Amino acid sequence: MRHAICGILLSAAACAALLASAVAVRAETCSLELKYREGSRRTFERQEYLYWATSSQSFHVQLSPKADGPPSFIGNEPHIAAFKKIVKKEPAYQSKTPFRGVVSFGGQDYAFALDEILPKPKDEKPKPRDGEKQGEDQKEKADAPSAKLAEKLAEQQPKQAAINYTRLYFDRNRNGDLTDDEVVKSDGDESAPRGVGFSHISFPRLEITLAAGGTEYKYAFTIEGYAILRERYGYVNVQFNAATAREGEIAIAGKKRRIVLSDYNSNGLFNDEIAVDDTVRGSNNELYPRQGDVLMVDPDFDENDSPYDVTASDSRHHVSKLIVIDGKFYDVKISPSGDRLSLTPSTAALGSVTNPNKKFRALIYGDKGFLKIAGEANAPVPVPAGEWKLFSYNIDLTDYPQPEPPKAEPPAEEEQKPESDAEESSLSKSLGKALEQLLGGGSRPAAPAARIRPTLISAQATRDYQAVKVVEGRTAVLPFGPPFKPHVVVQYQRDKMVQLGLTLIGSQGEICDNMIARGGRPSKPRFSITNAKGEVVQQGNFEYG
Repeated sequence: MRHAICGILLSAAACAALLASAVAVRAETCSLELKYREGSRRTFERQEYLYWATSSQSFHVQLSPKADGPPSFIGNEPHIAAFKKIVKKEPAYQSKTPFRGVVSFGGQDYAFALDEILPKPKDEKPKPRDGEKQGEDQKEKADAPSAKLAEKLAEQQPKQAAINYTRLYFDRNRNGDLTDDEVVKSDGDESAPRGVGFSHISFPRLEITLAAGGTEYKYAFTIEGYAILRERYGYVNVQFNAATAREGEIAIAGKKRRIVLSDYNSNGLFNDEIAVDDTVRGSNNELYPRQGDVLMVDPDFDENDSPYDVTASDSRHHVSKLIVIDGKFYDVKISPSGDRLSLTPSTAALGSVTNPNKKFRALIYGDKGFLKIAGEANAPVPVPAGEWKLFSYNIDLTDYPQPEPPKAEPPAEEEQKPESDAEESSLSKSLGKALEQLLGGGSRPAAPAARIRPTLISAQATRDYQAVKVVEGRTAVLPFGPPFKPHVVVQYQRDKMVQLGLTLIGSQGEICDNMIARGGRPSKPRFSITNAKGEVVQQGNFEYG
C-alpha cells in the first residue's frame, strides 16, 4: 500500500512538471487590426515618418533624349514584356513616352501605366484684314524688343521638356483591360511649368482588395517618383510604398505590449522574412539584404533612431524565425495577411557570444534566420546554439554623464564645466583619437553637460566574414569593430583625371557606412599624393557620400 501511494505521488509530481513545461511554452496570440496612412511622405512629421518609413517596390529606367522626337527608354524591355504578358487592352495615351510596368501585391501581378496631359497648342494669330495691315506692321515693330527678349529666354531653357506624368491607369480588377478602371489623377500641381527638365510624380492613396492565407483584406499604397529629362540624359523613377500597417496588443510574460507590424517591403504581405540577397554583389563584397517586414514592440516614435536600421532601435525587429524581447527568445509566426501574430517561448539550446566594444547592437544570421542582439563590453550575450555570421552592427561610444549629487549652495556665478576628456572611457578615447587621426577631427567642443553628444559608428559585414560556432552552455567571441583602417581605391580614371574613394575597414573586413563623432560628422578626410622623390603633387579633401 505504501509503495502504491508513493507511485501515485510520483505520478502527480511528474504531471505537475509536464503541466509547468506546457505552460512555459504556451504560445501568446493576438489579432492585429488594419491601419491606413494619411497624407504624403513629403508632409510627414518625424513621428509619422518613423511609423510609415518603408522600402519600396521601385522602377528606375533611363531615358535617351532625341533632338528630333520624343525620348526613348533604355533597358525597359523586361518591364514592357511583363506588361504585355497580362495586358490585352490599353487606353489611347496622350504621352508619346508612357511609362508601363507590373507591380506585385499579395502575390498577384497588377499592370499600370503613367500618362501625361499634353498642353493644348496655342491658337494662331488671325490674319489682318486689308485695312488693318499697316497698323499691324507698326505694332510688330513696336513689339520687336519684347519678341527678341522672349526668343533669348527661350534659348536659355532646356531643349527637352519635362515629362509630366499626371494620369495613372491601374488594372485593379486584374482583367487585362486598362480602360475599364477609373483613371487616377495626380494630386500634384498639374499646372507646374514645363520645360525645366524635372517633374514630380505623385498620386493619391490607392486601395485594392487582397486575399492571403484565407483572409480577404483592404490594402492601400501610394505612388510617388520623379522624371528628369536633360539635353544629354534622363530617367524616370517610380516608387510604390505601403500605406497599410497592422496594430494590436499582446500579453508577453503577463505584460501587455503594443505591437506594430509594418509591410516594410511594400508587397501587400506581412510575414516576409529578411534574407541575404545573393543577386547583388557590392564592390567591396559587402552584404545586401532582401528586405522583409518589420515587427515593432512598444515602439517609441520619439526616440532618436533610424527606421532603416534595426540595430539603431530598441523596438524594431526584422520579421524572422526568432525574436528577442526583454532578453528572452520567442518563435515568431505571422499570418500572410498580418491579422494574426503568435509568439512562443523558444526551446532552443543556448550558448553566448561576447564582443569587447563598450555598447553595441548587432544583426546576425544563420540557420535560425536573422537575430538582433545587444550587449556591452565582454559581457556574455545569450544566443541559440548553432553557426552565426555577422550582417551589420552599431557601436555606441557615447559618454553618458552620470548624475552628480547636488552641491550645497553653489555660487550663482559658477558655470558648469563640460566633462573632461580624462573622464572618457579608454575605448572611447582610443576610437576618438583614431577618428581624429584618420578623418582630421579637431578638439572636443565645449557643451553644456545636459546635452548629450553621441559618438556612434555602424558598419556592414562582407561575405568573407567567418561563421562563429556557438555551443550550448559555452561562450564564443563574435569579432567586429576597431581598429578601423583607411582603404583607398581608384574609382574612376579618364585621361589625366583620377577619382579616389576612401572606405574605413573594420577588424573583420566590415565596411563602415556611418559615423558620428561627439554629435556631428567628423571633418572631411584629407589626402596628400607624393611622387617617388617625396614631393607633394596633389592635396585635397575626400567628400562624404
